Amino acid sequence: MEIFVRRRKRRDPWRLIGRSTVSFVCVCLAQLALYLISSFFASSSIIIPFIFSVMTLIAMATLGRRCKRLFGLRGSAPAFVIANLLFIWFAYVIVIRQAVSSLLDIVFNVELIMLQIGLYRILLGDPGFVNCKPPNENIDSLSNNETYQESPLLLQRVRYCKHCDAYVKGFDHHCPAFGNCIGQNNHLLFMILLAGFITAEACYIMGASQSKLTRFINLLMLKGHLSHIILNSSFVRE
Repeated sequence: MEIFVRRRKRRDPWRLIGRSTVSFVCVCLAQLALYLISSFFASSSIIIPFIFSVMTLIAMATLGRRCKRLFGLRGSAPAFVIANLLFIWFAYVIVIRQAVSSLLDIVFNVELIMLQIGLYRILLGDPGFVNCKPPNENIDSLSNNETYQESPLLLQRVRYCKHCDAYVKGFDHHCPAFGNCIGQNNHLLFMILLAGFITAEACYIMGASQSKLTRFINLLMLKGHLSHIILNSSFVRE
């Protein structure tokens, strides 16, 4: 589609590499900090590691904003998600894999492979871009810079996404973490990915508990619950 092609051509590959590098560095620093917290406060109550973990994630968000001011680059939300996924896979292979059953090992690896494929498809896929702007008489401007059109024949929503600078059929929202709009063509894939991330996290925690790394994994769980602090900050917003 014409709009879809123009959207992809506007992306500077070197800028994408720079933003991905910022995200990768922040992920490494965050994971290293969480690991050190779990090591230094191994005999303390969970409250102290909790406080330091929150401070770590806030510091990563601040670092991302500073990178924008210093280098003109923000971190990339999709790169942040992929880097965290790769870190989980790396930690699983190096530390946890030896202590889990063969069945859990197969399930977890298959899940991660499918998640990577799904992320690739939703990042580069067409959510339902339309070729042309809807007629002016059928457009109602909304307060959030989106437009709405309902066809009496197709009964489909066509909305404008300011992030993608395109009109999307069946528009639901723009997902910074997946770097694309969620529309008619990828809504099912979006829901499958969400379920896949939850399942993979559950398998990861189960395997970690079997390898007797419960305290370290509690911090990783905390990171997972609080990562929206970073994803919703200007550090990763597209």
